[in-house]
Amino acid sequence: MMDITTIIVYVILLIMPISYLLFFRKKLHFFTGVSPNKFLLVYIFLSFMVTMNLFVILIDNCGLTQYYSLAEMVQAAASLLAVISGLIFFRKIIFKKE
Repeated sequence: MMDITTIIVYVILLIMPISYLLFFRKKLHFFTGVSPNKFLLVYIFLSFMVTMNLFVILIDNCGLTQYYSLAEMVQAAASLLAVISGLIFFRKIIFKKE
């Protein structure tokens, strides 16, 4: 059972990267050579993963145990998508052409 501070931390994790992307898009492109759209794609997958974590917490807190296994499977799929997109993204940064 999670408390309210965990939910607040997850909401902050959802809000912080999008504000960073909005204000520092050109600097991110300058330092990494990766287009801002790829940053946004990675953010979308990561926010989907965090949203699924919130969904599992809410199901756990509401006592809807019949949906818990479905929520865990969706959370695992979201985490896998986030990891794959992160690996593709960091491969572009590490192996960028000079």
